Amino acid sequence: MFPRTLNQSQQSFSISIQYLFNDTMMMMMMMMMMMMMMMMMMMMMMMMMMMMMMMMMMMMMIRSMVKYCSKLNW
Repeated sequence: MFPRTLNQSQQSFSISIQYLFNDTMMMMMMMMMMMMMMMMMMMMMMMMMMMMMMMMMMMMMIRSMVKYCSKLNW
């Protein structure tokens, strides 16, 4: 990564910068992961809500259909 002609102080400095960079990257990654998880959770919640709504609609429709059929039969 770095040329070997650096003297010791510069080398240590660069290494410390590298470590800092790695730490920040890790933090960023963690934040991103958290955000992704939150988004996923939100999506899941939305999906659940949608599913519930769909189920309710289906139930209503089936009920109405049954009523209609019974009317026809009588």
